[in-house]
Amino acid sequence: MTKVGSDNLLMINAHVAHDCTVGNRCILANNATLAGHVSVDDFAIIGGMTAVHQFCIIGAHVMVGGCSGVAQDVPPVCDCAG
Repeated sequence: MTKVGSDNLLMINAHVAHDCTVGNRCILANNATLAGHVSVDDFAIIGGMTAVHQFCIIGAHVMVGGCSGVAQDVPPVCDCAG
């Protein structure tokens, strides 16, 4: 079951797939895509046109740059892109 916390911003065409968990106060920019079983912790920001691979965990206070592909877990309080 997909769960989305409170006070989140999901911009145009943001996609949250099945069995995902999105924490509180997160931002998914335009066309950000979460595959199945992804977990996004509180205060995370996922840039536009970014794809997150299935079963990945995005830690709290993480910022993922735009047009990135995330294929492994991102620990809390990190910036990543690529």
